Amino acid sequence: MKPIWKRSFEDEGNELWLGVPTWDPDNKHGQLSIKFAYRVNDRIPRTAPEVPERVITPMLVMLGEHGRLKPEEIDQIEALVNRVRGRKTEAP
Repeated sequence: MKPIWKRSFEDEGNELWLGVPTWDPDNKHGQLSIKFAYRVNDRIPRTAPEVPERVITPMLVMLGEHGRLKPEEIDQIEALVNRVRGRKTEAP
């Protein structure tokens, strides 16, 4: 994967990457992928999961259907939806 954006995630050294997928290195299809880049012995292993961006929404839906999302995670998703739709979210 060729990362375009990176964000720290939980433990030190772990990151979420958004970028050009390994299966389309020339980005002929214009799709991106997301990778959970965790570190083992100061390296990111090849086995760090990478999925197409279009898979993320069905993953979230599946987690919700099985009760695996915490209330605060649902709040984060709702706040994102409101921002994307251009609505203002009220502060708690």
